[in-house]
Amino acid sequence: MKTQILRIASFLAVSALLSACVVEQRFDPNASADPDLRGDLTTPNMSVAPRRSCGTPNPTATEVEQVAVVLDAHRAAMRLAASTAVTIPVAWHVIHKGNTGKLSNGAISGSINVLNQSYGGNTGGVDTGFTFSLASVTYTDDANWYDNCDSSTVEAAMKSTLRTGGPETLNVYSCGMTGSGLLGWATFPSWYGGNPSDDGVVLLDGSVPGGNAAPYNEGDTLTHEVGHWLGLYHTFQGGCRGAGDYVDDTPAESSPAYGCPVGRDSCRRDTGDDPVVNFMDYSDDYCMFEFTNGQAARIVDAWGAYRGAAVPECSADADCDDGDACNGLETCSGGACQAGTAVSCGAGETCNASTGACEAAPPAPECAPRKAACSTGADCCSGNCNPRKGTCN
Repeated sequence: MKTQILRIASFLAVSALLSACVVEQRFDPNASADPDLRGDLTTPNMSVAPRRSCGTPNPTATEVEQVAVVLDAHRAAMRLAASTAVTIPVAWHVIHKGNTGKLSNGAISGSINVLNQSYGGNTGGVDTGFTFSLASVTYTDDANWYDNCDSSTVEAAMKSTLRTGGPETLNVYSCGMTGSGLLGWATFPSWYGGNPSDDGVVLLDGSVPGGNAAPYNEGDTLTHEVGHWLGLYHTFQGGCRGAGDYVDDTPAESSPAYGCPVGRDSCRRDTGDDPVVNFMDYSDDYCMFEFTNGQAARIVDAWGAYRGAAVPECSADADCDDGDACNGLETCSGGACQAGTAVSCGAGETCNASTGACEAAPPAPECAPRKAACSTGADCCSGNCNPRKGTCN
């Protein structure tokens, strides 16, 4: 089992090498291309130092703000349980070319295990409350799809043919993507409504545990891309300015981290070293082991806002107290808060909202003061009711 301790031990073992150079991924697209933008990239020059390349497009500033508004509104409208438990069904689609890329059951189950360790906090980060269960596996022997799944035309054909389930189902497509040199990419939850058939994660088959995409062959590429699918941005989103990745406990980072440069601080005006051990950076697989509390909260918010009502409002009665004792004790039933029996007070009594106790009602005033509502002069202490305004003079 991959743990934080093993990762740190690995880091110490190769620290001398990392201090001399940055280890980068074996597949490198055209050096002038933005690694976050998919397109018609040239065949990688294998003499170029390799580095991680995630093909999930950077969201526009407008889109980022729109999503922030939706998540803020969701937070205000729905109270979430302190410990949220959601199980995500995974539909895995293996695209292969004969025996090339034909992943074994062990490789797939190993990938699911890495997801559950990473999102369950077993590698050193927080437990996000999300687990993954393999629901189905399909095999498609198609050389064109395998080699060119990073082509938008092939991707669309592949997904429209194979995708299953609704917004709550994680569809994973493993393939070769030989033209772009990408490790994978994902769709964001906010995109589902506009194009449901496009939803999912496309993954380089060599990045699964034990694959040939070293140093990115421990399964963390899938962890990274699923983070996008659940609503997380790169830790270096927005650089050193603005709201960054919209997660408060991931320090600002000016650019992606390659290798494992622990202690790097690329935004010196902000507090904290770069989050290079975070799953949403570009570090080598052995260096990644962490999601933060803020990222877990954002995942919960995005799931409730975009991927369905699977996030419960409550998990225990204590989650349902609305602060008004007169409404009675609220209870949690089926993940939703149910109203209690309201306190019934006798004649001449009112319920104290803080204590839920019935108390004698204060005596009604014998006459209405100035500017109070009235119908006749007899209602007013002044004896004069303004008929036009309906208030006491």
